[in-house]
Amino acid sequence: MKKRSLVIPTTFLQAVTVLIGISALTFMLWEPHIEGRNARATLFEIYFKDPFLAYAYIASIPFFIALYQAFKVLEYVRHNETFSRATEKALGTIKYCAIAIIGFVAV
Repeated sequence: MKKRSLVIPTTFLQAVTVLIGISALTFMLWEPHIEGRNARATLFEIYFKDPFLAYAYIASIPFFIALYQAFKVLEYVRHNETFSRATEKALGTIKYCAIAIIGFVAV
């Protein structure tokens, strides 16, 4: 494939990756305020008295790391470094992030 033919699809996929990250972060910050038991709670009560919310935020860290690594993989693909060592390392990081997310959900 020509390099020109890879620029538009990878740019689109990178934009989708960024939009997924922004929407997930927005949802994580917005949802606790409208939850039934937190509807009239203060910010301190919402964020510091709910251990499940803290657990959810800690569990989201591997998700955002995996999104960043996916963004890097798409950048490597754009530069025709699809089978390079850096791409392999990024994909391995995504694999370990997926395992961590499965672990957080299982607990």
